[in-house]
Amino acid sequence: MLIPIVILAIAITATILMRRPAGSPEARDPGTPGAAAPGAVAVTEPPPAPEPEPEPPITPGALPPGVPMPQPPVASPGDRFPRPALDKTKDPELEIARNDVENVGLMLRDFRTVQGENPTGTNAEIMKAVMGGNKKGAQLGPPTGMALNRDGELVDRWGTAVFFHQNSATDMDIRSAGPDRKLYTSDDLVTK
Repeated sequence: MLIPIVILAIAITATILMRRPAGSPEARDPGTPGAAAPGAVAVTEPPPAPEPEPEPPITPGALPPGVPMPQPPVASPGDRFPRPALDKTKDPELEIARNDVENVGLMLRDFRTVQGENPTGTNAEIMKAVMGGNKKGAQLGPPTGMALNRDGELVDRWGTAVFFHQNSATDMDIRSAGPDRKLYTSDDLVTK
């Protein structure tokens, strides 16, 4: 019973060795280092194509007068939270601010995915947790284009601290005071 198994193992090994590419180390003659086995054809691969150089960023001063600054693409390389395309019929600053608030929601969603629940506490405590002060050391914020004030609070584009209202371990309201810088008025930007 042992002899048929040994013969089968030898046959499988021989089949595998015969299928090796000609240039592989296994196909070379062990007596001549670097030489291909008799009758083998050497295979060469083309060199990899060079990577294209990134385009330099466009700055407002680099454009001729009267030429508007181009809008960022829907997903900029390196953006943690891609910005959706802007609605040109609305105030561009408000649309960007809405996208910022949505990105805060995405940041908290990612935190929940990693940690299992929302961060808790004040704005500064929440941002400290999101920026690595959590059990797993995950660094998930702040979102691209947003900043922290001197107190460590996430602020909207008008410099007002974003308000976080914890509804449950997995549900949180995020509120920007909007252009009037007053919470709970008609221009507030809100998401979950």
